[in-house]
Amino acid sequence: MRRNAIAMSTAVAAALCTSVAVRADDGKRPSVQVGPRPYYLVDKLADGPLKSKLRQCANGPFRQTQFSIGHRGGGTLQFPEHTKQSHQAGARMGAGVLECDVTFTGDGTLVCRHDECDLHTTTNILVTPLASKCTKPLSPAEFDSAGNRTKAASALCCTSDLTVAEFKSLKGKMDASNPSARTPEQFQGGTRNWRTDLFSTGGTVLTHQESIELIRSLGAKFTPEAKVFNPAAKVTPEDVFGANARQKFLQSRACRS
Repeated sequence: MRRNAIAMSTAVAAALCTSVAVRADDGKRPSVQVGPRPYYLVDKLADGPLKSKLRQCANGPFRQTQFSIGHRGGGTLQFPEHTKQSHQAGARMGAGVLECDVTFTGDGTLVCRHDECDLHTTTNILVTPLASKCTKPLSPAEFDSAGNRTKAASALCCTSDLTVAEFKSLKGKMDASNPSARTPEQFQGGTRNWRTDLFSTGGTVLTHQESIELIRSLGAKFTPEAKVFNPAAKVTPEDVFGANARQKFLQSRACRS
């Protein structure tokens, strides 16, 4: 896994050196900064033609390119996914295409989330009064007399549980949870060690329309992905869109793209 990750990251670094790039800065595109990781990965390579080639472009210039696509916003190893800050980070690292996974709120507004029901792990909802609206509020972990966990903590909070105004009041965090949590505050933890909470200090969540406007302002293109409805949500698509819910949802997405 680690070897594959290094190979993939090296491929991304190599892409930065290609001549296939978008046209010169049009005044909107941010200054591209690849950060220290590509240099670290190149330094770890065995001496050879690839390492020599990559080192030739160490000083850039770097530009946005449509070869680089920002998944869930682009900066999700360091920034909360599908937030304003993640999109900005993705563009600053050279992504010429940025993604919004599209789902919906209870009042029919399209919003950016990887899953209709991931708010309990990707936002601070469980430590806000909106926790009471979740499809399944927090169920704390349980332990036996020896301290062994007998039941993992769980919750299920969906965008369809909320209005768009309520959704916009949330703050994005790294996608994680603590299965041993006994309190909502403890459930906020669990970030994987290959990620970081350094920038997880309150990401700005986005509607689909806001993401389009933001991505355009960053000089990038956008790629919306309509997500599958989550059958575990207490609010059904038909409750929101009526009959032919999928068709109406997709049409709504298309009209905003």
